[in-house]
Amino acid sequence: MKNFLIFFLLILGSTCTKESLFDDDTKINLWLSHEGADMPITIEGNTNSKTFLIFLHGGPGGSSQVFNTYFTPFSDKIEKDHAVVYWDQRNSGLSRGEWNPEKITLEQHIEDLDQVIELIKFKFGDDSTLFLAGHSWGAYLGQAYLMNPQRQAKVNAWINIDGLSNRNQNIKDALIKIRELANEQIAIQIETEDWTTLLLQVQTEIDKNIQIYDRETENIIFSFIRRAENIVFESNILTFDFGSSFQSTYRNNAHPFLLSANKRTLSLMIPQMYEFDTTLDLRLSNISIPSLFLYGKFDVRTPALQADYVMNLISTDDADKDLVILETSDHSSIGNQPEILAQEIISWMERYR
Repeated sequence: MKNFLIFFLLILGSTCTKESLFDDDTKINLWLSHEGADMPITIEGNTNSKTFLIFLHGGPGGSSQVFNTYFTPFSDKIEKDHAVVYWDQRNSGLSRGEWNPEKITLEQHIEDLDQVIELIKFKFGDDSTLFLAGHSWGAYLGQAYLMNPQRQAKVNAWINIDGLSNRNQNIKDALIKIRELANEQIAIQIETEDWTTLLLQVQTEIDKNIQIYDRETENIIFSFIRRAENIVFESNILTFDFGSSFQSTYRNNAHPFLLSANKRTLSLMIPQMYEFDTTLDLRLSNISIPSLFLYGKFDVRTPALQADYVMNLISTDDADKDLVILETSDHSSIGNQPEILAQEIISWMERYR
């Protein structure tokens, strides 16, 4: 069966059968073994709908299982009428297998994702309707996958949640966003001293007019990003809905040690992203499917300017692409406004299923 092998996990002493694949409310655990990686996939929700949202987590080194575990106000709402595919990428989240740096590449991640899509079609039928959604780095991976027309044809639409699209451009966009947010918050006298100090430092960096950042020079920008995020947090502007760690560990097998150990994937991917960015402008024009962009107003890590960048370059008709700004969200919109975010995704899926 192509290049993958599926292992069914035992659930309450019984295995998934053909009959149990389809239900209004089901949970199916699979393992995808491919090129040295053993990657967990949880399919949860209404599989009778034959409509699947494949969720790509951030990082690299994050976990899709975490979104299923901690953010149930978001996931449960989508799962009511659709099925969600939670896949942990190689050397990420709860994945296991060999630690092979030569396999931690963008191309290998794209190939892995294609195997996930082929697996879903094999298990649930070629008539299944697939949507591709990604958060942060997951959006980067999603757009890279969609640049191939043959692969793009396998999904109906793309959903970009707080997505990174061009790492170098994102560094410059983050500086602009921090400056904008600082001026806005100073004007309404919120955390004025902290914002003023940060604003001066950010403006100094902007005045340098650096056009190309890299793994080393981006570090100062990420220090600004973290400080801006801390100021927003301390000012209590946003709320955050986070689930129970106990339930996460014992109900959905969220393993803190594995999640921590797998975060080292990021350092290997950063140089590759900068290299990929050099041809990104041309490649983005290959994307022509319906595309929804969902970004938090307070997101300084991947600001909505990244959505503007992508929307201007993809070939999707204007009527089939949209940007929604979530007014009380930062980079963690799934935790800030879970039900609103879920409803936007549901509406997009219903429109293009």
